[in-house]
Amino acid sequence: MRAVASSSPSVKHYPPDTPVVIKRIRPHANIAAGVSVFAALSLNPSPSAEQNRSKPLIRLIRFDIARDVISRHTGQPVQEGLSLEIDLLRDLAFRSGFLFAPAVAVDLLARRDHSQAELRRKLSARGFSQDAVETALRKVRDASWQSDLRFASSWVRSRMSGRGTSRRALLAGLASRGVDRETAAAALEEYEEENPECFRRSLQLTYERLAGQNKETIIRKLLRKGFEVVEINKIVR
Repeated sequence: MRAVASSSPSVKHYPPDTPVVIKRIRPHANIAAGVSVFAALSLNPSPSAEQNRSKPLIRLIRFDIARDVISRHTGQPVQEGLSLEIDLLRDLAFRSGFLFAPAVAVDLLARRDHSQAELRRKLSARGFSQDAVETALRKVRDASWQSDLRFASSWVRSRMSGRGTSRRALLAGLASRGVDRETAAAALEEYEEENPECFRRSLQLTYERLAGQNKETIIRKLLRKGFEVVEINKIVR
């Protein structure tokens, strides 16, 4: 039976006193300090006589919980076969989010730089509460593991390393990744100081790739790519 995450919208509507039975407990797949608790919930807790003759409908729900949270916030060991109210497991999973979310954020940053907005979106998609997400973002930012300026600078270098692109396209790309305009402008200024002719070269290369097309078409395409009309008129004859 496939388990549904406790953060799933289809799970959140169950009343706090809904009984669940712990079926199995496994080490968390990605976080050493956590466990995944799989609890069974009957979808027909008061079956009719007709339903009794058939197999009851069961939903398996996964709660990701930190071992430390279990030891500090329960008066009994959480073990297989134990019957609990769903709200207790929800509370343990909620509290655990404040420990898990920073660990997940660090793991994401170890793979590549992320903007703060990207991290917020990915952590939220994993079911962490808004408070846990903001706590994680603050921790990685305060530890200098995440920086929007560093992300923006890295992203600009990556985009300019090949054929290059326009200043306007870079600003739009950074904005779509949640980087504010001031930070994006600082990243572009830093790159342009190191590479003074970068945008002129990008325009020239793009123009050369369009060679053979009529003048109006070339100008239209260059404008769509974000190049400035004044600069375009300097090279298009």
